[in-house]
Amino acid sequence: MKRYIVVGGGIAGMMTAWTLHQRNALHKIYISPQHKTASLIAAGVINPITGIRFAKTWMADEIFPFTFETYRFIEQQLNVSFFQLTKIFRIAETVTQLNDWSARSESDSFQPYISDDNDISPFIGKVRMGQGGFFIAGAAKINVTALMGALAKYFEIQGMLVSEKFDTDSDQSGVIFCEGIEILKSNSFQKNPIVPVKGHYLVCAIPELKTNFIIHGKATIIPQPDGNFRVGSTYQRGDISAMPDDTQIALLEEWLKETIQTPYEVKDVLVGIRPSSVDRRPILGALDKEKNIYVFNGLGTKGYSLAPYFANHLCRHILDSESVMDEVNVNRFSYS
Repeated sequence: MKRYIVVGGGIAGMMTAWTLHQRNALHKIYISPQHKTASLIAAGVINPITGIRFAKTWMADEIFPFTFETYRFIEQQLNVSFFQLTKIFRIAETVTQLNDWSARSESDSFQPYISDDNDISPFIGKVRMGQGGFFIAGAAKINVTALMGALAKYFEIQGMLVSEKFDTDSDQSGVIFCEGIEILKSNSFQKNPIVPVKGHYLVCAIPELKTNFIIHGKATIIPQPDGNFRVGSTYQRGDISAMPDDTQIALLEEWLKETIQTPYEVKDVLVGIRPSSVDRRPILGALDKEKNIYVFNGLGTKGYSLAPYFANHLCRHILDSESVMDEVNVNRFSYS
């Protein structure tokens, strides 16, 4: 069987390498030490409900079960703990939002995301309730440091990890480019469809806030294993500067103050540049099928939700000749 090189050490590259390895089709994974992947900055939240009208996340009913099963399997195989099911406490800013969620809760298709336990007492006096709030079930948190570290260590032990920038390889392996915003430096596309999206997170101590659940108000507040909270995130399309932006930091603090009514302390500011796409859908498929050159990119803010499913989708295309979904196929863009 032909084996493949994966270029890129973010969640897209890691999940592609893992999926290929399960099929005995991974040759090497190249991770450039100079490239600071946004996947290591990400909060690792998997959220099934999105937007002010509470729509289901794109393909959630199909993608999430596969993603959850994959992460549990990796935990078992690598003897590491990083995956946690959780709920999201969603603050309703208007009566309309409460009514919208009440209507959703009557729909059979939303039942996996309706929580039976809606005890909001831990948030009273700590969170600004607006018109009230409710819990969204079926969410998850990923300890991204634990997951990415465990995968990197595993591939290193297997002799498959190369800690250098990929240039050329002397053998005839195929190549899958999962480089995130590094693809902006390539000439693969006539008009590059990757859109860099800069995101800021605050790392905050909030001593009076005692919860393991995610809080979603003006700010999203995510409990961390060390007892601190991630607060975020901002969304700046087209910005590729890795330097923190004071206006975005101030905006996050403003959102945080509108979400909680308890003291906090900012401990750190994290910045990552996520690779989104012009239509906000993943990009995968063959750049040059004759030369066995493929791409997997454009996961945007949903990398940890989408990567396992679409890594598998791409590998089935490469190894089993299955078709790539039109909605994510790289062929929807012009490339050279």
